[in-house]
Amino acid sequence: MEQTSPLANPVIPPQAPLNPTVNSSSPNKRVLIILLVILLVALSSLAAYLFVKSQAPSQKPTIATSPSVQATPTPGPVADWKTYTNSSFGFSFRYPADWNAEWDNQVTVKNGDGNYALVIIPSNNSKHLSLKDYVTTAPYTSLHEDHRLTLSQFNSAENIFINTIPAIKTQEVSGGIAGTSENIYLVKNNTFLFISYPAKNNSYFSNSAQNYQIVQQILSTFKFTDQNQATNTSNWKTYTNVSSGFSVNYPSDYFTYKDPLVDFSVATKAPQGGNGIKNSAPKDIWLDIQVSKNTTNTSLDAYITQLNASSLKRMPTTIGGIAGDKLSYMMQVFCAGTTCTPVYLYEGLVLHNGNIYQIRMSSLDKSSLDANNAMFDQILSTFKFTQ
Repeated sequence: MEQTSPLANPVIPPQAPLNPTVNSSSPNKRVLIILLVILLVALSSLAAYLFVKSQAPSQKPTIATSPSVQATPTPGPVADWKTYTNSSFGFSFRYPADWNAEWDNQVTVKNGDGNYALVIIPSNNSKHLSLKDYVTTAPYTSLHEDHRLTLSQFNSAENIFINTIPAIKTQEVSGGIAGTSENIYLVKNNTFLFISYPAKNNSYFSNSAQNYQIVQQILSTFKFTDQNQATNTSNWKTYTNVSSGFSVNYPSDYFTYKDPLVDFSVATKAPQGGNGIKNSAPKDIWLDIQVSKNTTNTSLDAYITQLNASSLKRMPTTIGGIAGDKLSYMMQVFCAGTTCTPVYLYEGLVLHNGNIYQIRMSSLDKSSLDANNAMFDQILSTFKFTQ
């Protein structure tokens, strides 16, 4: 028997491959692995950067700037204007430095040439009427009859605002020519204001266009202020005269004095050296009421004509529910030779039951009287007829 060598045809066990493969048939996986490695490196770098930044002190970048130049504001057109204030009726406004504002029972503003440029007429709205009623109702307001409006005129007037206060504006007709003046009407609290000025194309007024423009600037500065006339009257005293048939309220700090020539007399100070304004201090205020029989049936017009008065101003008003007049004037009294003492007066004048009623406020100092204008209107508003 033939023997086989054990080395012949040896059995070779299977050998592991020298280079193991990872699914070499999918090259996309190889790309994915590379991208993941890159992403991990990037995230590590970002984390390290944020950590270092959080540990460093924060600093604001310094920006080099050139030296700043502060602009000087340009003065407004009214910067150097004067201010007019009326504490009695509670309003103020500004006007050009070379213009003048004067008070004589109304505010008259004159331009640099001395010509009328603007007029403001204030009055006490003691009945608290609406603007419509005040302008159209006669004779229960102090608005002059030439400036009252019909209901149709009121409804067709231009609606405007003066410092947020509703007002109306109309074109005045003078001498048959329309548009010679513009008139403004407004009511604020207890005050009624009538404002008038030449229209823009007023042929009778030199430089009317320029004046009109300046007046519009003046009106833009108009302000309402606290009013002295808003004084609380609840503690006022009441005087009643049964025989003459009237009553009136007056400030509680006024002193009563007796004057045989009048029915009622009070003053801001106790009389010294005798009764009457002759013995008063210059700035004292005197109030008196005189009732006289109107035996000759004298009209108010005739009575006023007979007054020996200068600088007379007349405004219609209502006294005790009856149409009357409020006067402002000056009289020369207490004459010794050629020397006289001027006395300044407000006077309420009304006819009733065959009598002439005169309610007067007077002072030796005009500015003191003017400061009490609203007070006098309040006193007039409390006057009542008792018979």
